[in-house]
Amino acid sequence: QMARTIMFLWLFSLPLALIDLDSSDDGGHIFHRVVSRCVMVFFITYGFIGLESVSIQLDNPFGYDENDFDNLGMAYCTFEDIYAIIYRLDGIEWTE
Repeated sequence: QMARTIMFLWLFSLPLALIDLDSSDDGGHIFHRVVSRCVMVFFITYGFIGLESVSIQLDNPFGYDENDFDNLGMAYCTFEDIYAIIYRLDGIEWTE
């Protein structure tokens, strides 16, 4: 919760940190700088909010939701692999 709050504060203060107070350029260059910084802030914000969304989805990975790990399936696959290795190395008398 605290990390999410700090992230949103950082994202809201990012445009203020990118302000260039140098006014020696003419109007055309200022417009391009503003547009490029707006695009940059948009993509940085989009990326961070996307990462936050993924972290919320994977908050509890061992439950029964649609996006959780299939623990039973992974255990069954591991069991089959161990069974096949024992069968290949030691023969059928060790796998019964």
